[in-house]
Amino acid sequence: MEPKKKNAMAVTLVFGILGVSLLIASFATDHWVKSSPVLKRSTQSPANETDGSATKYTGNITFGLFRGYRVLDYGIGPRPQDINVVCSGSDGVCAWSNSSDPAKRADYMKRIVKFVDNVKTNGTVKDLIDYGLFNFGLWVSTIVMLALGIVWGLVSLGFTAFNVVGKPIETITGPAGLYLWNGLAGTFSLLGALLYVGLFTKDLATNVLPKDDVDIGWDSNDRTQLDYSFFFVVGAVLSFFVSNIILVVSGQKLSCSYNRAAEKELDNGMILY
Repeated sequence: MEPKKKNAMAVTLVFGILGVSLLIASFATDHWVKSSPVLKRSTQSPANETDGSATKYTGNITFGLFRGYRVLDYGIGPRPQDINVVCSGSDGVCAWSNSSDPAKRADYMKRIVKFVDNVKTNGTVKDLIDYGLFNFGLWVSTIVMLALGIVWGLVSLGFTAFNVVGKPIETITGPAGLYLWNGLAGTFSLLGALLYVGLFTKDLATNVLPKDDVDIGWDSNDRTQLDYSFFFVVGAVLSFFVSNIILVVSGQKLSCSYNRAAEKELDNGMILY
């Protein structure tokens, strides 16, 4: 392989490592969404509510794909809590639980299932969002797409390294394969990002609080946005597609350039035999 093309291949290896690392970081960090809810109704001074000037207590919530952390101030000081995703696949909904007790989580899930069954008969999708629920299908699809992005990214890294130090004799192991693996990694990562944007727009942007907090007066509507863990995925998508652009600019062809060398090695082997 020409030095220029080999150097370009090494650069794509760096971008591939960056892409996979960013996807793994997006799973490992719990900052996909951040929210700053407010308590619009003072539970400490109900008399103040008559003139519409009730004290607004604030909170901070951050969470990832599986867990998160929140701090709410009810007027008696910040109250920190860990939160975790709980889901009912059969009902197609997930929610955030702020309890570390398995028994309380199970009880919360029973309440969710009962509420969902009631909404199916008498309610609307808005009722589900107000209850603090979000779509199970979009959530699990996001995770699957990102996991596939990591898998294909690792495959791309392996074959890129092989192209840098070795001489592939099959088309799929040469530059043509790298276009494919990078393309698959970038495509699945992009799908994961788009699915999560759909989940955020449809459910999370409106409410990230359980029903009990909403009933007290907490509100997160228009106070929630995507955080840096999500943008790790965006960076990974760009890394994979930049890798393919570098291959194109460097003149890497879709066909493997080592076929003649492979045939020569086979011929020599047959002559020696």
